[in-house]
Amino acid sequence: MLPGVTVTSASADAPSRRSEPRLGHRLEHPDREAELKQPFWRRFPVWFPFAVFGISRLFVWVAATYLSRYQIPLPIGTANIRIFYPTPADPGYNAVMTGWDGQWYRVIAEQGYPAVLPRVGWGGIDMNPWAFFPVFPMTVGLLMKVTGLPFAVVAPVLSTVIGFVAMHMLFKLVDQVVGRWEAIVAVVATSFFIASPAFSASYTESTALLGVVTVLWLLRRRQYWWVAVTLLVLSLSRNVVIAMVPVIIAHAVVRWRQGDEGPYPTRFRVAMGLLAAYAGALTWLWPTIVTIATDTPNAYNDTMLAWNIETKIKLYL
Repeated sequence: MLPGVTVTSASADAPSRRSEPRLGHRLEHPDREAELKQPFWRRFPVWFPFAVFGISRLFVWVAATYLSRYQIPLPIGTANIRIFYPTPADPGYNAVMTGWDGQWYRVIAEQGYPAVLPRVGWGGIDMNPWAFFPVFPMTVGLLMKVTGLPFAVVAPVLSTVIGFVAMHMLFKLVDQVVGRWEAIVAVVATSFFIASPAFSASYTESTALLGVVTVLWLLRRRQYWWVAVTLLVLSLSRNVVIAMVPVIIAHAVVRWRQGDEGPYPTRFRVAMGLLAAYAGALTWLWPTIVTIATDTPNAYNDTMLAWNIETKIKLYL
């Protein structure tokens, strides 16, 4: 042994940091305090989800543009195939991303909801815009008036922008609750999964995802009044608010089991019960609005039946 040199051996209790890949170590053990001192745009939780989602949107744009070359002309539709805005063959990216159900959102953005429900020959309610929730199309309509841009531009752009925000919030949530590596996997998987092109289409997927992630984020931060506000917006964005009821209950149970109910446990339990009941009741908000606006009992459920979809949400008002 050389004089003045102490030899130590690595053990399972004290693994050598040299044995770990540098990148892997940084991903598993991020220096969060150092990240907060960086400019906002240089922070990994900021630029990474934006970069991943941006790359995925580029892929969607290339794929949709290429595949649109093989789309046949779509003339005005029939009673079974509703096409309000005909398109030629090879219509391009924007037409592809605003087609199908996107046409209904365009009708809402440009014309609003009908005061009288359309009827088919035998007297039943026909397909109509009331089947579609208002937050996304009404926001698109407002932006169209402000910017003067057409629906085919505003709707896909807005959906994509909301998707960017949703991915940022998703990364922050998973990063803080589970870990950095899990947040990376969540964002990559969500950005590239098979139905992810809908996050750039004139659909409500991006809006609903942002709403769900925001509810989870606010629950974790215990900002319950803001949870209530976000639940309201979510209930008018897509019919998924009922899924938040077990989430709220689970949140309350976890705090109870951890003895973390605050100085007034009874008040907390009552508040959580009311919040869960409120989330459940919001499931009937849009059907109630449809019934009142059209002066037609059970209007929402009967509208959905035009697509052979029975919701069981019946309102005899």
